[in-house]
Amino acid sequence: MADLSYSSVSAWRICSASFGAAGNWQPWGNVEATAAGNPRPLHGAVASHLDADLHVPVLTLSDEAAGTTKVWHTIRFSANGSWQPFGEVTATAAGNPSAQSRYGTLGCAQVGTDLHLVVTGADFNGTGTIFHTIRFTADGSWQPFGNVNQQIQGAAFSEVACAEVGGDLHVVATDPGGTLWHTIRFSADGSWQPVGNASAAAGDPNAWFAIVACANAGGDLHVVGATTTRPRRRLSRD
Repeated sequence: MADLSYSSVSAWRICSASFGAAGNWQPWGNVEATAAGNPRPLHGAVASHLDADLHVPVLTLSDEAAGTTKVWHTIRFSANGSWQPFGEVTATAAGNPSAQSRYGTLGCAQVGTDLHLVVTGADFNGTGTIFHTIRFTADGSWQPFGNVNQQIQGAAFSEVACAEVGGDLHVVATDPGGTLWHTIRFSADGSWQPVGNASAAAGDPNAWFAIVACANAGGDLHVVGATTTRPRRRLSRD
């Protein structure tokens, strides 16, 4: 069994630990004390494996009063446990697609040999928009962020998460009203499936989804959401 790596934001600090095949936990380590550096103040973090290495994108507050944020990325190399210095994704070819430079949540997943990253941010009209980019492993470059809302006929989104299933990127997101939505980016041609109402498809729990997460489990997409009426709600897309 491969080791499980885990990253968290605690007291505005990024920490990392791993759970090994023997069932033991490695002590927490302060990522910011490594070569990764300190991109604070932190606003959020996610992580995904890319083959044997751990990729960690984070959000930082660039102006707390204005609520503006930036997207950063680092890698933990499994070969020797070293960390790559944080790089600002929004300063690369990926660009800064939010007109107000305001990003709320993010998700990432390995699809093929590359890292896919989705973030929610405000567009020119202040609408909560899902933006998507790819970090190409071959040369470390980033694809310009694309506006997913325009591709999936979506309205406004606040929370987002993603996972690879069957070679494609599945994205789940919540809207400001707490409804859970789902779409797929097909790797064959880069097209997006029109967004579908996952709350209704899975049996609407008549609850407001505040937080969402998802993962590939045995070839199916499993989604977990935190609601205002129940601590957790689990859905499965076969």
